[in-house]
Amino acid sequence: MRRGCLWLACWLCACGAPQDTPDDGSTRIPCASRRDCPGREGCLDGICGPCSRDRDCATTEYCSPLDQLCALRPGFGDECALNGDCPLGAYCVQGFCRAADQVTLCLGDLDCSEGKRCDPANLVCVLDLGCDRDSDCAAGELCDLGTRRCRAACTPENQEAVCGFGLVCTAEGRCVECFRDDQCGVGRSCDLSTFRCKGPNACLTSRDCPYGQVCNLQTLQCTVPPPACLDNRDCPLGASCDTQSGECRSSDCRPDRYEPNDTPAQAPVLKAGRQDELRLCPGDLDWFGVDLARGDRLQVIVDIDFFAADHFRLALFAPEAVRLLQEDPLLLDVTADMGGRYLLRARSSDPERAYGLLLKISQGVPCDNDALEPNDGPLQASTLTAGRVVGLALCPYDEDWFVVQRPAGEPLEVRLDFDPFQGVPYLDLIGGDGRTLLLRSQAAGSPQTVSADGFAGSRFFARVWATQALSCRYDVTLTLGARPAGR
Repeated sequence: MRRGCLWLACWLCACGAPQDTPDDGSTRIPCASRRDCPGREGCLDGICGPCSRDRDCATTEYCSPLDQLCALRPGFGDECALNGDCPLGAYCVQGFCRAADQVTLCLGDLDCSEGKRCDPANLVCVLDLGCDRDSDCAAGELCDLGTRRCRAACTPENQEAVCGFGLVCTAEGRCVECFRDDQCGVGRSCDLSTFRCKGPNACLTSRDCPYGQVCNLQTLQCTVPPPACLDNRDCPLGASCDTQSGECRSSDCRPDRYEPNDTPAQAPVLKAGRQDELRLCPGDLDWFGVDLARGDRLQVIVDIDFFAADHFRLALFAPEAVRLLQEDPLLLDVTADMGGRYLLRARSSDPERAYGLLLKISQGVPCDNDALEPNDGPLQASTLTAGRVVGLALCPYDEDWFVVQRPAGEPLEVRLDFDPFQGVPYLDLIGGDGRTLLLRSQAAGSPQTVSADGFAGSRFFARVWATQALSCRYDVTLTLGARPAGR
């Protein structure tokens, strides 16, 4: 189970702070986020009230300059929050109930098109506006409180690659810069809503800036926007629009030394070492090959402007170039389960992006899928019947899902047995909707157990997962009815 530090739990829960009554007799409600505030009020410096910037509102909202209150962005509504709020057969998409033929169902972000992500609550593709809290992100990811983007949870081993310069990894896997003002330089303070140091007029994204200003990502200061463009039609011939900054930029992009490598067939073969001065031009894909033997561990560290990482993706494919193994903006870490030529694919939504790669190849331990794969989500869940299933495998960045049926009134328990020296996976009990987390095992080692006692319903899901690149074998046991003595 993820365990955060007391300071973070205290802040996110507002530490049970009492309501503040100012001199005018009104009540000031403390808040940790917009969700704590009534009506359209924003959360500004820990107090509900008028907003001054988009960050004071939810990601699906903006701060209206007309009344300094939060308003829904175009394309978002408040008709529903979950699929269950909609008529039978309809899905909740961005706050609106939509018919099944108008939505794209998903199990993860890779099932969605560019610019969209998978809503983990409703399993539909939605516009990717970022996150407000960890539950907006996929398993193994946390919401970066500064950039409002989902990122892989960090560890002491990958802190430098995942967090970047000047940030440290907390015990719960979150990248932070500060906890106190004295950890920041002169004239700067620690913003406890993002755990970043800030100065006057500082920003991480344009949502941090007052109405009419944008965040200059080079200086991290709010400034008056440059001459705006919305798409390439607003720019002169030979230039393209950078929709993140609103700037027209020259389309004269110089290809790097490996071009053309726009398809798997054109992929140059890379060896372990550093690859500098790589470049993606508008609409470009870069493909590279890496020859690996079974058991080779490949680590790829991306060298890129940290604030451009949100628009960059590096993916690794198995030798048949169909099976996606891993995708991340900053770090790949995979052990080959078969020998052959693996393929790397780099892409960016920026008009032009310079980057570098550092490839490390060492000896690892391969992980072979078990016979129940693919069972990586509720739509692919394997049916679990009473008894013990042995020799199952949890591979890096994998999730194993099982669906179980409970006879009316019968107790139900799922047990996970494994070798703790291989690492500790997590065991969750999920409701029959495939979304609601009912229970997470609290054990620190083997075995892990969850029980449906006290929960209504006859259909449940069991999910086995890990927050890091864990490889382990395990057995799962379903017990229906009275549990044996001694259990």
